[in-house]
Amino acid sequence: MARNTDAINNPVHQPGKEIHTGDLKIEQRATINMDNVESTLLRDGDSLVLAEAQSKEETENYQAQLAFNEEPIEVRIERGSEKYAPKWVPCCVNGRGAEVFDPVGKRWHILGALPLGVPCITRRKYIEVLALAKQDAVDTRPPTTTEILNGTNDVNEVEITTTAKYPFSVLRDNNPAGRDWLNKLMYLRA
Repeated sequence: MARNTDAINNPVHQPGKEIHTGDLKIEQRATINMDNVESTLLRDGDSLVLAEAQSKEETENYQAQLAFNEEPIEVRIERGSEKYAPKWVPCCVNGRGAEVFDPVGKRWHILGALPLGVPCITRRKYIEVLALAKQDAVDTRPPTTTEILNGTNDVNEVEITTTAKYPFSVLRDNNPAGRDWLNKLMYLRA
């Protein structure tokens, strides 16, 4: 019997341009061993650092980053699965509510929130806020009675799993750097 390789060589599903945040990797914290909590949870001391004057190159990079953050992108933010899931997610940057583009009237509207479950065009800076909004699920695993009696393990372990609070799909992003930008944002642990 001859093997039909047509389906292998010509798959039906072609990867599209749409990016879904559920497919991107989020950095996860290491399991915390409660036996050495002090060394695990110690943070760098707070210190005051004086800002230095920026060079012309740094100023130009900053201005390019600001322009990049103002670019429009089309997204669809997923609705929650709970019974009375909200239809909007509040979102602001520097006190300014989220802006949504009206393609019919060809103008921007300040809504202060982004709609869930429908495609909308907004500025990249508002999507950055959503991409950095993450939540942690904490699971504590105590040692079993057998482990304690055998003396093999008598320490609780805390496992923290980080997920996106507002998963969304980028439907259209005209900037070729947009995909890398989103990958880096989703990986960051805010």
